[in-house]
Amino acid sequence: MDGWQIAGTVVPFYRLIEEPRSTELSELAQPFSPHWQSIRFLIPVREVIAQADSLITSAKVVAPIDGQVTYRVEFQWQNKLALVSHNASVRIQARKMDGSALPEIALPHRLDVIEDVRMTPPSLLIPLPASGEWVSQQLQFHSLSERHVELKPIDDLPKDSNFTVEISDAIIRVRVRGTPERIPLQRKFHVTVDSSGKVYRLPVLVVVG
Repeated sequence: MDGWQIAGTVVPFYRLIEEPRSTELSELAQPFSPHWQSIRFLIPVREVIAQADSLITSAKVVAPIDGQVTYRVEFQWQNKLALVSHNASVRIQARKMDGSALPEIALPHRLDVIEDVRMTPPSLLIPLPASGEWVSQQLQFHSLSERHVELKPIDDLPKDSNFTVEISDAIIRVRVRGTPERIPLQRKFHVTVDSSGKVYRLPVLVVVG
């Protein structure tokens, strides 16, 4: 005798208002502000609780106010996280009005902790100038956590009379003079940046050609 076959459609019982997402934050922004995500239940529920992985120090559910059906899940990442990508999840457990448990909901989250200083653009591509002609481009440095940044003197600048670098506040101006040979070239050096006491050493690549 053939076995029974049950066919049907699984009806979702919740909807995420925002999809789980990755977040990129400066290491100097720690401790981070609480993160949140909204979830709407499509059936009546009487209890909703949240639990989190060890990388998240706390997680809670804020019940909707009268007349609304959207719950707010708030969670807090640990402090002093390292400069890497961190993955964690918040698990939501809800109960129906009769007290029976609904399937657990896992909300994955990714946090990328990055260095505070950014350079724009990430490298320089300068058109090959005519012989004797100077061309220039700029690099700008800024703090993701909106701190003051200070550029230190460059200690490994290539020795080339046709290649100069000038520092002004948080901006570096690179100047290149064309030679009769008009040969494409690359120049590399490092910029030391102090962001309110945290020092970074950023490589700079200049391509001429």
